[in-house]
Amino acid sequence: MRSNMPLPVIQKLMGHSTPNLAASYVAFSDADIRRVAKFFADRDNLRKTSARNSFFCKIGTIQEGEIQSVVEAASVGGNIITSIITTNSLRRLSLKPGMLITAEVKAPWIEFCKGESSPPCSAENMFE
Repeated sequence: MRSNMPLPVIQKLMGHSTPNLAASYVAFSDADIRRVAKFFADRDNLRKTSARNSFFCKIGTIQEGEIQSVVEAASVGGNIITSIITTNSLRRLSLKPGMLITAEVKAPWIEFCKGESSPPCSAENMFE
Protein backbone atom coordinates (compact mmCIF):
# COMPACT_ATOMS: atom_id res chain seq x y z
CA MET A 1 0.00 0.00 0.00
CA ARG A 2 2.85 2.35 0.75
CA SER A 3 4.12 1.77 -2.79
CA ASN A 4 0.73 2.84 -4.25
CA MET A 5 -0.49 -0.70 -4.90
CA PRO A 6 -4.32 -0.50 -5.15
CA LEU A 7 -6.10 -1.84 -2.07
CA PRO A 8 -8.30 -4.30 -4.05
CA VAL A 9 -5.13 -5.90 -5.47
CA ILE A 10 -3.62 -6.27 -1.99
CA GLN A 11 -6.90 -7.69 -0.70
CA LYS A 12 -6.96 -10.32 -3.47
CA LEU A 13 -3.25 -11.21 -3.06
CA MET A 14 -3.69 -11.72 0.68
CA GLY A 15 -6.96 -13.63 0.27
CA HIS A 16 -8.94 -11.27 2.51
CA SER A 17 -12.71 -11.00 2.24
CA THR A 18 -12.83 -7.23 2.82
CA PRO A 19 -10.58 -4.27 1.98
CA ASN A 20 -10.70 -3.19 5.64
CA LEU A 21 -9.03 -6.40 6.75
CA ALA A 22 -6.20 -5.92 4.24
CA ALA A 23 -5.80 -2.25 5.20
CA SER A 24 -5.62 -3.07 8.91
CA TYR A 25 -2.04 -4.33 8.49
CA VAL A 26 -0.70 -0.92 7.53
CA ALA A 27 -0.70 2.19 9.67
CA PHE A 28 -0.21 5.55 7.98
CA SER A 29 1.39 8.47 9.76
CA ASP A 30 0.22 12.04 9.14
CA ALA A 31 3.30 12.48 6.93
CA ASP A 32 2.35 9.37 4.93
CA ILE A 33 -1.17 10.68 4.41
CA ARG A 34 0.12 14.09 3.27
CA ARG A 35 2.56 12.38 0.88
CA VAL A 36 -0.17 10.18 -0.65
CA ALA A 37 -2.55 13.15 -0.99
CA LYS A 38 0.20 15.18 -2.68
CA PHE A 39 0.98 12.27 -5.03
CA PHE A 40 -2.61 12.04 -6.26
CA ALA A 41 -3.05 15.82 -6.45
CA ASP A 42 0.17 16.16 -8.47
CA ARG A 43 -0.84 13.29 -10.74
CA ASP A 44 -4.23 14.89 -11.36
CA ASN A 45 -2.59 18.25 -12.13
CA LEU A 46 -0.52 16.65 -14.90
CA ARG A 47 -3.65 16.11 -16.96
CA LYS A 48 -3.85 18.31 -20.02
CA THR A 49 -7.36 19.73 -20.46
CA SER A 50 -8.93 23.04 -21.30
CA ALA A 51 -11.89 22.41 -18.98
CA ARG A 52 -12.02 25.08 -16.31
CA ASN A 53 -15.01 23.73 -14.42
CA SER A 54 -14.12 20.62 -12.48
CA PHE A 55 -15.36 19.17 -9.22
CA PHE A 56 -15.17 15.93 -7.27
CA CYS A 57 -18.07 13.48 -7.44
CA LYS A 58 -19.01 9.99 -6.33
CA ILE A 59 -20.55 7.68 -8.93
CA GLY A 60 -24.06 6.61 -7.98
CA THR A 61 -25.61 4.59 -10.76
CA ILE A 62 -24.45 3.34 -14.15
CA GLN A 63 -26.84 2.23 -16.89
CA GLU A 64 -24.68 0.30 -19.32
CA GLY A 65 -25.81 0.00 -22.93
CA GLU A 66 -24.30 -1.68 -25.95
CA ILE A 67 -22.78 1.52 -27.34
CA GLN A 68 -23.42 4.26 -24.78
CA SER A 69 -23.78 4.27 -21.00
CA VAL A 70 -25.38 6.72 -18.58
CA VAL A 71 -23.30 7.61 -15.52
CA GLU A 72 -24.86 9.50 -12.61
CA ALA A 73 -22.61 11.01 -9.97
CA ALA A 74 -23.24 13.19 -6.91
CA SER A 75 -21.12 16.25 -6.25
CA VAL A 76 -19.91 17.16 -2.76
CA GLY A 77 -22.77 19.71 -2.67
CA GLY A 78 -25.32 16.99 -3.45
CA ASN A 79 -26.00 17.90 -7.08
CA ILE A 80 -26.56 14.92 -9.38
CA ILE A 81 -24.54 15.10 -12.59
CA THR A 82 -25.58 12.88 -15.49
CA SER A 83 -23.20 12.07 -18.32
CA ILE A 84 -23.51 9.87 -21.37
CA ILE A 85 -20.25 8.22 -22.38
CA THR A 86 -19.36 5.40 -24.70
CA THR A 87 -19.52 1.96 -23.13
CA ASN A 88 -15.97 1.44 -24.37
CA SER A 89 -14.86 4.48 -22.32
CA LEU A 90 -16.79 3.18 -19.30
CA ARG A 91 -14.85 -0.06 -19.46
CA ARG A 92 -11.50 1.57 -20.30
CA LEU A 93 -11.83 3.85 -17.26
CA SER A 94 -13.10 0.94 -15.11
CA LEU A 95 -15.88 3.13 -13.72
CA LYS A 96 -17.96 1.53 -10.98
CA PRO A 97 -20.67 2.77 -8.56
CA GLY A 98 -19.11 4.27 -5.44
CA MET A 99 -15.91 5.44 -7.19
CA LEU A 100 -14.67 8.96 -6.59
CA ILE A 101 -14.10 10.86 -9.82
CA THR A 102 -13.42 14.35 -11.10
CA ALA A 103 -16.15 15.73 -13.37
CA GLU A 104 -15.04 18.29 -15.94
CA VAL A 105 -17.33 20.61 -17.88
CA LYS A 106 -16.14 22.65 -20.84
CA ALA A 107 -17.20 26.32 -20.62
CA PRO A 108 -19.00 26.44 -24.01
CA TRP A 109 -21.44 23.85 -22.66
CA ILE A 110 -22.64 26.05 -19.79
CA GLU A 111 -25.68 28.30 -19.97
CA PHE A 112 -26.64 30.86 -17.35
CA CYS A 113 -30.26 31.78 -16.65
CA LYS A 114 -31.56 34.50 -14.36
CA GLY A 115 -34.60 33.79 -12.23
CA GLU A 116 -35.87 31.73 -9.36
CA SER A 117 -37.46 28.91 -11.35
CA SER A 118 -35.84 26.49 -13.77
CA PRO A 119 -36.24 27.51 -17.40
CA PRO A 120 -38.07 25.09 -19.70
CA CYS A 121 -35.31 23.23 -21.54
CA SER A 122 -33.96 19.77 -22.24
CA ALA A 123 -30.78 20.22 -20.18
CA GLU A 124 -30.08 17.16 -18.04
CA ASN A 125 -27.86 18.94 -15.49
CA MET A 126 -29.17 22.13 -13.85
CA PHE A 127 -27.83 23.76 -10.70
CA GLU A 128 -28.96 26.75 -8.64
